[in-house]
Amino acid sequence: MSCPTCDHTMERIGQTEVGGGIYLCPRCGTVKAHGYNGNVTTYYPKLVGRCREFERQLGVPGDWHGLYDEWQTRGIAESINTPENRKDPR
Repeated sequence: MSCPTCDHTMERIGQTEVGGGIYLCPRCGTVKAHGYNGNVTTYYPKLVGRCREFERQLGVPGDWHGLYDEWQTRGIAESINTPENRKDPR
């Protein structure tokens, strides 16, 4: 199962009381729990939201004055966005 935050493969870490799986993304920390009647609850880490807000504040990658390379090298961009939503400075 793909993570809704970063598209990484989620790992099953347990199950709910009704037998549905609980899954964790090792890349970004998103948790999905499958409950009764097919209900799915997704918990997004606060850090993902804060990094996305910081990324919005920085604007266009070309205006980041060298910070974009660090953002990419440290894996922040891939940890907070799906591939189609990652910014490309080129």
